[in-house]
Amino acid sequence: ALATLAESIAQYASWRYIEATFGTEKLHADLQKARDAIKDAGPVLGHGRPSRLVLYTKTPLLLKDLEQQIGREQFDDVLVKLSRNPPRKTQEFLDALRGVAGEKVAADFEAALRAGGEEEESTGWTVSSPCLSLSSSTARRRHQPVPCGGCGQPSRAPFPRSR
Repeated sequence: ALATLAESIAQYASWRYIEATFGTEKLHADLQKARDAIKDAGPVLGHGRPSRLVLYTKTPLLLKDLEQQIGREQFDDVLVKLSRNPPRKTQEFLDALRGVAGEKVAADFEAALRAGGEEEESTGWTVSSPCLSLSSSTARRRHQPVPCGGCGQPSRAPFPRSR
């Protein structure tokens, strides 16, 4: 789990670099290519060693969706917490997430990690649009996505919303 998380977080960080350096249009294009590539990817957890596709594409997309679900500030809080005590197991990542974003978010993220193919329907996991943005502070507090500022496309929440 340690290598998987480290590699996936590195890929996630590269998308943040792309966004900061080249803008959201380039990021959206890269995210769409990645989403198209993972349509038939298996689960991240529960089925042995993940494939390169899962390691370098699906898991980073799940991290990006998680960031968009809870907001960048909270996601950065999770990363800071992990940097102080790097996780050796997925459960340690989930514990850090739970400490920052709550039980429901951690449970939904774990379900997304275990989902793959047809099973995704049963978890409530919805792959978000590549343009999902949580630019509104109200939306962030309520965990509600808003349309992308770059393209205006409506977006769907990548996790079931907490009520």
